[in-house]
Amino acid sequence: MKRSYWHAAALLCLLGSSVANGQGWKSLLDRANAAFSRSRSDSAILLGRGALDEAVKESGWYDSSTAKIMTRIGVFYAGVRSDSAEACYRRALEIWEHASNANPAEYAKTLNNLGVLCGVNRFSEAESYLLKALEIKRKHLAANDPSIASTLT
Repeated sequence: MKRSYWHAAALLCLLGSSVANGQGWKSLLDRANAAFSRSRSDSAILLGRGALDEAVKESGWYDSSTAKIMTRIGVFYAGVRSDSAEACYRRALEIWEHASNANPAEYAKTLNNLGVLCGVNRFSEAESYLLKALEIKRKHLAANDPSIASTLT
């Protein structure tokens, strides 16, 4: 218990220093990605949430940066809490649908992630997300883009 308390306290200090230094959400998201690559999902989630808070302050909820961060937090959760990952992906989709600066490829990536997550036990739901992601990717990406092939597999 002590270890997790000190770990959380250290992460909160990192969050505060990144924001105080004007590095904002991009720096926090970079740190979250680095933590995730070192198999530190707990740290990645906390840092990702900090990045999300800063992005919302900077641009509001309905902005592509907020949707992208929410999708990434879903990825961080996917290996440890699929219910939380699903909630993040669904919220990201809602944000993408209302964002004035939406990026179709990133929206499709979120659909793809949700489809893969649902594919574990809800096949027809997964299929609908994956088909929609494929349709968007085919419309907005080059025919030889690798992310089209990844949706097909």
